[in-house]
Amino acid sequence: MRLFDLTGHFLKQMGGHAGLTGTASCTLPQRWALAAHRNPLRVDGFLYMSRHLTHEKAVVIFDRAKTHLTAAGKAVQLIAAAEMPDAMRLFNIVPA
Repeated sequence: MRLFDLTGHFLKQMGGHAGLTGTASCTLPQRWALAAHRNPLRVDGFLYMSRHLTHEKAVVIFDRAKTHLTAAGKAVQLIAAAEMPDAMRLFNIVPA
């Protein structure tokens, strides 16, 4: 799988900055995502710094990457995932 690295010095070389993920508005990140998707290199997605865990990286995978992915098991509803209680505590999520 080929990903654009939109972190650190790679992001800076492309003229980007922390505003790519450090904003509540989706306008700028969506423009970058569209540009990455339309790039002639036809990458499968991109790596970026998580907005919610700013010391962690996150990834966007485009639909054209399906051939690179395989299921690791059967589908599980997010709320039923074994990791969900820890994630809810970490992000202070209270069920409705």
